[in-house]
Amino acid sequence: MVDDDEDYVLLVQSHLTAIPHFSCAVHWEPDFDKALAKVRDKAFDVCFVDYLIGARNGIEFIQAASRAAPRVPLILLTGSDDPSIDAKASSVGASDFISKSDLSATTLSRTIRFALANVERNNALRLRQAELEETMRSLEEQRTLLQLAMDHTKHGIAMFDASKRLIAYNAKYLEIYGFSPAVMHTGMSLDDILRYSVSLGNYSREDAERILAERLLQASSPRLSTYQQRLKDGRTIAVNHKPIAGGRSVTTCEDITEPLLNQHRSAKLARSAALADAEALAKTKFLSNMSHELRTPLNAIIGFTDAMRQELFGPLGAEQYKAYADHVIESASSLLRIVEQTIEMSLLFQENLDIVEEELELADLISRTIQKYAKTTAEKRIAVGVSICAESPKLRADVGQITQAIENIVDNAVKFCPPDGVIAVSVERSEAGDVVITVSDTGGGIPEDRIEAILIPFEQEEPADTRHNHGAGLGLPIARGLIRLHGGDVNIESEVGVGTIVKIRLPADRVIAGTAGPMAQPAA
Repeated sequence: MVDDDEDYVLLVQSHLTAIPHFSCAVHWEPDFDKALAKVRDKAFDVCFVDYLIGARNGIEFIQAASRAAPRVPLILLTGSDDPSIDAKASSVGASDFISKSDLSATTLSRTIRFALANVERNNALRLRQAELEETMRSLEEQRTLLQLAMDHTKHGIAMFDASKRLIAYNAKYLEIYGFSPAVMHTGMSLDDILRYSVSLGNYSREDAERILAERLLQASSPRLSTYQQRLKDGRTIAVNHKPIAGGRSVTTCEDITEPLLNQHRSAKLARSAALADAEALAKTKFLSNMSHELRTPLNAIIGFTDAMRQELFGPLGAEQYKAYADHVIESASSLLRIVEQTIEMSLLFQENLDIVEEELELADLISRTIQKYAKTTAEKRIAVGVSICAESPKLRADVGQITQAIENIVDNAVKFCPPDGVIAVSVERSEAGDVVITVSDTGGGIPEDRIEAILIPFEQEEPADTRHNHGAGLGLPIARGLIRLHGGDVNIESEVGVGTIVKIRLPADRVIAGTAGPMAQPAA
């Protein structure tokens, strides 16, 4: 209580103790400034303030206390019948007032309950107000961020409400169409925007009405629509209209004039390149070779399978069918190998092959490769000799790619080496430390003017319709491509009637270490 009359304080306290089921602690302070400090520093539930506090008054106290402790109910006690006092008290923050003539336990009980309820409502309102203000700040921040993001995109953006009125746009939208920021504003109708665009000369007068009608129809469509606008100055604008919930829509636009020109240039260059390729002899030979190499195994598959289907030799299970099945497997495997090589060559051309480096035991690789062709060399009575230098090199390389490269070259040697011929495989180190793998055969040899040609994809030593060894002419080109991926190269030396020597060179920086001791196999 803030009152300078102790007797009146005791009177109020006696009425408070008379309230049923009510208990409280009363703090009395007769001094204006001290009372104000206490209200500010302590959490009182209710504060009774006398209208007269020495030379000061309760109106002044309530005004100061409502700012210092806005959550404390302030109740004015006055012995005056002047209604203006009550009005002044309410205007500066009083929760209620009591006339001293009406003072009783009942009046105090009702006034306290009302004041507390009123404070609770006010606190809830203040909390709600604070939440609304925070929400408004958050929305404004989001709006600012959205506008910033919109203004930094390469696309023009315009958003419309269900009535086709502009609700948001970015600077790029204005730039693309040449719109003035002084003219464009939110709330502007799509019809007005289109007419403004026509007035700027984006469209000719002859096309204006048609374009206006088309745009309004597209904007009203519930489906996503994409179209191009050809402006009068020659620019092409790509426009996307996307409807969203509630009948609203988002329009994005982009000046695609330069990309279209580049696309046309690229298409023209591509057409020129395609025509040049079509005239190239290599392409003609490729088509011829692939046609022959695919037709031959497919005809075998079709013919032998058809014979089994018709059961020409009786029910399935006849001895002949086993041979036919062998032919089917052989032909299909040949076809698969051609397709695989074609795909791999394509990847090499496109530079899509990656190197997965591992430690590679070159001696073991050579041994496995020779063993792979042991059956064929035995059938053709080909003697195979292997010689590895004193330091059997270990390499840092892609095991699969190096294996394939060596197998392709050995496969070529076995294929072209005649019966009773000789194949020799050796591994040496050059003076520069490079690893040189040599594969030689005593085959028919290659004319000097054809050596470079057979390293070109799809080239063959013999014409497709006369050669005896099938293949797409990709073995050596693939081998050279894989070796070049490792920084090395493949070279061929050959003499007609004597044989062919193929040398693989891998750079010294791929050598890890060597194992002591020579490893050699005499010609078998």
